[in-house]
Amino acid sequence: LLSAIPESDPFPPLDEIEQTLLDAVKSKEPYCSLLESCILSDYEAEECRPAQCPFENSAACTYLESCFDPSVQTEYGVALGLLSEGEKLSEKVWDEKKDETATSSTAGDSKSAGVQGWGVP
Repeated sequence: LLSAIPESDPFPPLDEIEQTLLDAVKSKEPYCSLLESCILSDYEAEECRPAQCPFENSAACTYLESCFDPSVQTEYGVALGLLSEGEKLSEKVWDEKKDETATSSTAGDSKSAGVQGWGVP
């Protein structure tokens, strides 16, 4: 099968294929090209936290807006182990500073996104 590939027309190098794919994604959904660096930097950069839905495709915005529903957020919180069964996300205090009066078992459990932007209080 490899002998069917003419030597005069080799496959492009993987770096070139990757860059072509990244460019294609960026042309359709510019925000998607930022996601990897945003995730790695914990969404610290302002461009990672747009004030409005960053997607060109309105269906993507509609789909993601379902995640803003408090019941959906609570379900994910339970599934990820961030909330106990019966606890509500809206009742949780997300503060990176540990309360001096909290016990050591609950003090380490509180986490904060530390960011604000579209859909993030």
